[in-house]
Amino acid sequence: MLEYRNGPKKWAAICLTITIIGLIMIFYPIFSEMDGFDGGFALMLVGLIITLTFLLSSIIFFIQGHSLNRAIESAEKIARWSYSKNE
Repeated sequence: MLEYRNGPKKWAAICLTITIIGLIMIFYPIFSEMDGFDGGFALMLVGLIITLTFLLSSIIFFIQGHSLNRAIESAEKIARWSYSKNE
């Protein structure tokens, strides 16, 4: 069987990596004792938006990747080509 690349799973991994960066942005002001009014609250808000956006994106990409795997690995034939002797 030929190897194929599952693009949606690659993008899901990238989105999860960005989600982790967003989580770090959320908790950094807490652990570093940054004052909220000196940019801590803004950093937490941006981190929250990034985390939620890319977490939902990664879930969607994982679902698409799983559907692609099922379609490729299933026993059912998606298409069949046959050629005549002249072709």
